[in-house]
Parts: sequence; C-alpha cells; structure tokens
Amino acid sequence: MARWIHFPRSAEPSYLGFATAGIFQAVADEISSPKHELTSNQVLAVLEPKLRLLGYRVEAGKKKEEKIKVPVFWGFGGATAHTFDVDAWHEDDRAVLEVEAGRGYTNNQFLKDLFEACMMPTVDFLIIAVREE
Repeated sequence: MARWIHFPRSAEPSYLGFATAGIFQAVADEISSPKHELTSNQVLAVLEPKLRLLGYRVEAGKKKEEKIKVPVFWGFGGATAHTFDVDAWHEDDRAVLEVEAGRGYTNNQFLKDLFEACMMPTVDFLIIAVREE
C-alpha cells in the first residue's frame, strides 16, 4: 500500500494529487520497498506510462537530452539562464514529482528536492516519493 499525506493539511488535495497517489497505489506491488530493492530510476520506469497519461513529462534517462529541465532563472533576451533537473513535471498544474530510493532517506536527498522546488518560480506543487523501507 502506498501511504501519502498532503500539505498543508488544512487544504484538500487537488485532483492531480489524488491521481498521482492513485498511480503509486496502482503499482504498489511492483515498487514496494519491503519486496523489492529498486533504484529511483527503476521505480520511475514503472510509473512512467501512467504519469504520461496524466500529463506529466517524465525523465527518459540520464543523458542530457533525456532530462526534464525546469527553469529557475532567466537571462538576457529572456533566455533560460539556470535550470534544475526533475524526475517528472506537470507543467499545466505547475507540479514537480521527485522519486527517491535510498538517498531520499540516508542522504536527506528530499531536502535538496524541497529546496530546488522552492527556487522554481513555475512550480506550485512538489510531490516527493520516498521508499518506505
């Protein structure tokens, strides 16, 4: 079972929040950390088809052209001056999804994800998925 919570807790989750959580629930047996030792990229590969159907752009790999880049700063002539890479981006709903395996807990990677999302002016929502075990 996928466990999740929405913040602020005083606000109802959006449709996208419910739908994204539903995707994790639908593939819970395939990605469950008590059952599997998957990397974040392996988990993202399982999620990818359903995320795309929901409207997310999803990282295809580790090569430069396969990454999803979200703008942080713009420079001369309106050109993008700095970006952060994300696992998935729902541009219409201004949401970023980050999937973390071991580093999400052991190295506090989720804190870096949180900081980066706070710096992205085109992002209003951050979804962080972390292994249960």
